[in-house]
Amino acid sequence: MKPEIYPNYMPGVLLTNGSTTAMTLGSPGNHWQQQPAGQSFAVNASQQRGRHFLRTGFEMRHEGGKLLAVQGNQFAFNSTTTANTFINPNTRLNGNQFATLLLGAIDDASQAVAVPVNQNRITYFGAYLQDDFKLSPNITLNLGLRYEYETPWHDELHQQSIGPDFTAPTPGVSAAPPNIASSVTSMLTSPYSYTGSWVGTSDKNPGVWPSQKLVFMPRLGIAYRVGDKTAIRFGYARYVTPSELNYVGRSYGSFEALNFMQPPYPGYDASQNPLPLNNGVPQQFVSNPFAKNPIVAPPGATAGPAIGLGAANIAWAGASFVRPVNDRYNLTLSRQIPGRIVVNATLFMNQGRNITYSRNLNQVDPNIIYKYGAATSATVANPFYNYLTPAQFPGPLRNQANVPITSLLVKRPQYGTCGRRSLPA
Repeated sequence: MKPEIYPNYMPGVLLTNGSTTAMTLGSPGNHWQQQPAGQSFAVNASQQRGRHFLRTGFEMRHEGGKLLAVQGNQFAFNSTTTANTFINPNTRLNGNQFATLLLGAIDDASQAVAVPVNQNRITYFGAYLQDDFKLSPNITLNLGLRYEYETPWHDELHQQSIGPDFTAPTPGVSAAPPNIASSVTSMLTSPYSYTGSWVGTSDKNPGVWPSQKLVFMPRLGIAYRVGDKTAIRFGYARYVTPSELNYVGRSYGSFEALNFMQPPYPGYDASQNPLPLNNGVPQQFVSNPFAKNPIVAPPGATAGPAIGLGAANIAWAGASFVRPVNDRYNLTLSRQIPGRIVVNATLFMNQGRNITYSRNLNQVDPNIIYKYGAATSATVANPFYNYLTPAQFPGPLRNQANVPITSLLVKRPQYGTCGRRSLPA
């Protein structure tokens, strides 16, 4: 499937989708076509040299393949559309999803999604050296060091993104900011910031984040034989988690992990919804579902820094991603009791850092909600309606005449949800 083409089929039909108030034509879940590929190689050697027992090893792993995962191409028919009111309707008494289907009325719960074939890959190398040294008949030292190197996730077609550079002005928008009503701007606790220029991967910078070249993991242990039946052991080891296991919303895997329900290919993917109900009245119908909010083909790299402008959700890994680290300590007392039974008592401690998580960087200051209350639930004229040109401001926000006021009470109203993933703690 080419990245600029929306699927021309519905991969499944669910009549109720587990609900008595909505009927779905299509598939609200994921449609998968996957051809995984990987290689691995490992070798190790050991030797006893006097009081030293030496061990060394090397391993390599490579992950890649092709994955097409299309999420939620569907038409949804909700009971609320045919209820007697659009304000908290009681759909147990009125409104019916089949009646909505017969009318052909849809709302923004319907969507069309286009995604490219995922071809990301990563390569991992590791090597270690371990020495178990018999210092005396009663004391043994364990000394070791492990080194690892990982390439960042990368796509040979350079369809991935590093993310927006918020130190750079937003193209077009910073030169001609939208005219936002004073009734909205008067609520702000800080001025707007029209910054953000999208950066994609390229031949020069193919990785989603910079690779870490100095990942060393020391190991230290000591075992002391107190007597024939008692021993005390202490150990310390550092572990660094492979990024393919801890990169939130990892590039080769389920995009459900993004928390923002957006495939991880900004510019190369696209998600389009019909317009929402306008005071309970449908604005779109199945006969021409995207007439007022037309489907826009994914622009790929041609959109350049304008990628993400006017989109509902954008998500990226963040160039600051580093692999999570765990330092583990344990102290163990072992004692043999009658019946040749060994009892162990262990004190264990784990210290973690660089733990990854996801966060929306474009949220409304809660103090605004507390201060203005119900006024923040209003719908207002959209200052981005037909704003600039589709090339300068490509997202679906430009097609909406009215928007919730909360979408204009964020720091960067030119963007929607800005979900930076895999931040170091």
